[in-house]
Amino acid sequence: MIESGAAVAVHEAQLEQYPLLIPIYDIRTIYGAGGGSIAWVHEGLLKVGPMSAGAEPGPICYGRGGTEPTVTDAAVVLGYIDPDRFLEGEMRLDVASAAEALREKIGLPLGLSVEQAAAGVFSVLLAKTVGALRQITVERGHDARSFAMLAFGGAGPLVAPLIAREMQVKEVIVPQAPAAFSAWGMLNTDLVDDFSRTILHILDEVDMGELEKLFVGLENDAIASLSSQGVAASQVVLIRQLELRYYGQEHTLAIEIGEGYSRATIRQAFDEQHHARYGHSMKDMIEILNVRVRDRQTGQAADTKAAGFDRRVERAFVRKRAAYCISRAKLSLIFGVPAEQLAPGDVIPGPAIVDEGTSTTVLFSDQGRSR
Repeated sequence: MIESGAAVAVHEAQLEQYPLLIPIYDIRTIYGAGGGSIAWVHEGLLKVGPMSAGAEPGPICYGRGGTEPTVTDAAVVLGYIDPDRFLEGEMRLDVASAAEALREKIGLPLGLSVEQAAAGVFSVLLAKTVGALRQITVERGHDARSFAMLAFGGAGPLVAPLIAREMQVKEVIVPQAPAAFSAWGMLNTDLVDDFSRTILHILDEVDMGELEKLFVGLENDAIASLSSQGVAASQVVLIRQLELRYYGQEHTLAIEIGEGYSRATIRQAFDEQHHARYGHSMKDMIEILNVRVRDRQTGQAADTKAAGFDRRVERAFVRKRAAYCISRAKLSLIFGVPAEQLAPGDVIPGPAIVDEGTSTTVLFSDQGRSR
């Protein structure tokens, strides 16, 4: 989640159940929500994952020896992925085999048609994903409806409109080349370092002069770190943070402070953030756990100026194909729209499918977006 222009970060995480005390973005991994996640029936219930077909042998539709139906197989059967344009036509998909596996292993045990079985796979996938998103929005006091959703990765634009409908998010942003978006970000991201000191002091008892010396020392370390990486001092942005908690609490909240801070402004900022996060604040003493400084290399903003506007979307509707519309709960004729034929300002009424070769964006009958 991005708040005030910055991604939410935490200072501890888990990897394969091992604790890591490092700064990391607050990322929630949803097991059983990938394209290779296997759909199966257990005691009359449809489940998706955590087992995965992986890349080898992969989904059944790949024709590489896969035998278990996956999320990708369900997407192909529902018409969301065009078997003739997958990877820009370089790889043909076996729709018939995917449909037969869904019929045999999901449809027959549950008394569902092939389309209902495939739609059920997406319903389970949706429930898992929405649950994770609510943890970082609703459960932290945020109204998800006030956010936009960024859909990237090969399958992100395929499932994001589903999630947006469920959470009543009105805007979904799909970047160019979403399948390569993470790689593009890694190549263009600013350099960032984090420096910290643990002090364990009560706010009302801490020596403010010593606190300032700690900040200055950490800032000098931060500037030296970026300088060693070839970053000029004029390009360095320094962010001061304090990790605080009410005395006796286990968990902390990080607040940013400016140059002219005082005990009163620190207390006010923490009380306000605690109230926003948990719905209440307290009169208890506040304890400082960590003093932190984050440095960042300033970057150049990308040029996003549109070349022009052309709202004649009919030219892009190459052909219709049958696909499952969630809002209608049935197969419908849906426009197939090659992304390369769209221009800035085009408006696409749902239902429609935008095909980018390595990614697919699905719009349903109650949705429509401009590009």
